[in-house]
Formats: sequence, structure tokens, C-alpha cells
Amino acid sequence: GEDEVRIVAEHNGYEKLPQKVTHRRTIRHLRKEMMWVVEDELYGYGIHSAEWNWHFPGGLECPLEHAGDDLSFKFSTAKIEVNITGAKTNSFNTYKNNISKSYGVKQESESLNIVSEFSQKCHLVMTVRPAELLNQTN
Repeated sequence: GEDEVRIVAEHNGYEKLPQKVTHRRTIRHLRKEMMWVVEDELYGYGIHSAEWNWHFPGGLECPLEHAGDDLSFKFSTAKIEVNITGAKTNSFNTYKNNISKSYGVKQESESLNIVSEFSQKCHLVMTVRPAELLNQTN
């Protein structure tokens, strides 16, 4: 509807693996909720290891809170909260990386790495919304 913009894309670029995997990503912008949702689905046969790397703007730190397989963090200077749910998280960590907003200009930034082992299906959901809005709804 008018309150939601949705993009869905799927690729089978991992079909060359002995145990094929298909990746589908859905990105939704929920206007009324002022929220972005990135949903990854991986499905195939056998046991696989999926790895996500999220890169954040320079100057923002990513203090992680971990509850079971769920992760959440707030960027205090950006007033944004991010929640990651759904996948059985085998490991996660932040690390320093470089981003480039223009050619030849590098800036140190923080990145988040998530690894999840799965059999047949993996489902990870990342939700991004303003922290003030989150505090009002809880």
C-alpha cells in the first residue's frame, strides 16, 4: 500500500556449491512506523555457514547488546536503534574498517560481522528505526 514500499530480489549465485543455496532479500520502508526492515532468507540443502557484514558511517560506534540469538544496538549520536533477529547466531563481533564517501577519501568506521550456521533455511531480520520512536512505543 501507500504506507509501505517493498523491494524483493532473489539470486541463485550459490548454485555452483555442491549443496545449492538461494538468497532472497526483502527491503521494506514502513512510512507510518518510520522504520526500515531488511529481511534475508537463505534456503537450500545441507549445512551452510552464512556471513553478514554491515558497514556503518564513520564516527558511529556500535555497542552491541546480546539476548539469545538476538542483537540490538543504538547509535547514540545518530539516535537510531537497530535490532537483528531470526538467525541462530554462532558468532558476532564489531571491527574497524574503512568507508569511502568519495573517490580517494577513506574514513575509519565500524562494521558488524554476523555468522550463522544453518541447515536448509536461514532467516535474518534487521530493523532500523529512530530510538525516540522505539522508546515511545514500549
